This record gives sequence, C-alpha cells and structure tokens, in this order.
Amino acid sequence: MRYTGVTLGYQIGAALAGGTAPLLCTFLLARFDGSWVPIALYIAAIAVLSIIAVSFAPKVARADDSIENPATEHPETNHDLPGGMPDGLSMTEVK
Repeated sequence: MRYTGVTLGYQIGAALAGGTAPLLCTFLLARFDGSWVPIALYIAAIAVLSIIAVSFAPKVARADDSIENPATEHPETNHDLPGGMPDGLSMTEVK
C-alpha cells in the first residue's frame, strides 16, 4: 500500500509538471518574442520548488519509520497476508 501511494504521487507529478512544461515553455517563447529568459526563470522556479520538496523528505521518512508495521512485526502469526500460514500451523512445523 505504501508503494502505491508513492508511485501514484510520482506519476501524477510527472504528468502535470512534465506534460505541461513543453506547452508552457512554447507559450512563454511566443509571448516574450523568442526570449529564453522567461523559460530559464520557469526552470529555476521549478528547481527551487523541487529543492524545497526534497528538504522535507527526510522529515517524512523519519515519521514513517516510527510507525509500527504489524505485517512485518510477527510474520509467523500473520495469516491474512498472501503466503501466510494456515490456522494451526507455525513456520517451524512446515517443511
């Protein structure tokens, strides 16, 4: 479930930012008579936004590490996950 959220966020971000960037840069190029300065400012603004987002990443990662994951805490008693042991069996009884 965790990787689904990461992937979904990544794909939506790539579609919104990467998909609209050529359109926006073409508009800026036409609007400012072929000047490259507005496009450079757009790229710089996106870079600053990315740096700000990356600076928050370690804080979020540390917060996720403090949350206990019951699925990995005791795998021998985890019967509801795929590959879990049927009721009444333990990992040592299966050979």
